[in-house]
Amino acid sequence: MKNKQEQLAFSIMDDFVNYRVASQSWCNCYDIHLKAFSTYCKTAYSNDDELTQQMIDSWCKQRDAELNNSCRTRIYAVINLVDYINARAENRRFPGRIHQGGKKTTIYLMHLPMKN
Repeated sequence: MKNKQEQLAFSIMDDFVNYRVASQSWCNCYDIHLKAFSTYCKTAYSNDDELTQQMIDSWCKQRDAELNNSCRTRIYAVINLVDYINARAENRRFPGRIHQGGKKTTIYLMHLPMKN
């Protein structure tokens, strides 16, 4: 992600990457999973121009063939992205950070414009 070869679906994702790189808290596992989430958003929600709660929920839901730890590993970068967004929301605060219970996962998110 540091080389920005692939454009991310939303500008807030680029801001998140830049923040994590600058704070020396970026890792390759974030790169893989954030790119996968970005591709998922572009493909599954091609007509949407903003990041939505439905995108987050559908991506973060534990898959049938997934164990708890593999699910957490896959969604960890998205959890941190949502924390980043919520920490920078000047006029909005969203309840909770994440609730994981069996096959249902909820992460609260505000709506943001998609990057062109």
